[in-house]
Amino acid sequence: SDNGIRVATFIRDMKNCSLVRFSINLSTKVLSLTFDEVVSASSLSPLSVSILNSLTGVIVQYNLTGGTRPPSDSTTLDLTLSLLDHATLVRYRQQGVMVVSPANTYLSILPSAVTDVSGNPVNANTVPATEVFGDATAPTFQGFALNLSNAQLTMTFSEYIDVTSIVYLNLVLQNTASSPSTQIPLRNSKVALGQQNNSVITIALSPLDFFTLITTPNIGTLLANTYLLIQ
Repeated sequence: SDNGIRVATFIRDMKNCSLVRFSINLSTKVLSLTFDEVVSASSLSPLSVSILNSLTGVIVQYNLTGGTRPPSDSTTLDLTLSLLDHATLVRYRQQGVMVVSPANTYLSILPSAVTDVSGNPVNANTVPATEVFGDATAPTFQGFALNLSNAQLTMTFSEYIDVTSIVYLNLVLQNTASSPSTQIPLRNSKVALGQQNNSVITIALSPLDFFTLITTPNIGTLLANTYLLIQ
């Protein structure tokens, strides 16, 4: 027979979930959070997560500003850090403040950070990192735009760029992707006024570089003859 017996007593899941451990990898930009039960990926709120350098003494606390949630519910959620959060944590690591090792890396989580699949919030908690990995991945150049109306060249990278590290002669405009017949290195250009470290960097072309570009034939006149080489 396939006749079932109705449950006599049913008590819904009312137990809060708890953060068990976490790790952070600045090369992959991933903050990995492990809980004691399956939690809802769509409920994850990075704004309710903070990174601290200590539990006592002078405490430096950084509150996350965003990030990309993973697609699936699980006991472990891998949050991809926002570019701003990644750059800030890299800077703190370089300064020796936090995210150097598990000894100076803690995570504080609020009840509003995530819920389990039954909708119960996570317990507020602060735990030490189990693993900390530095940023060993070089940024990649993703594309650029050239605006001759305001003499600006805007480059987009995979992560924040230190504007003081830019070597302008290594930025070369050319008329083809490879084996170009025409190349124009940026000799006198600088970052635009007010440009800060960012993943999008705007270069203000100097009058000389701009003049060279607009008076050189077969370059910078069409999409098909405008390329940028970063050496």
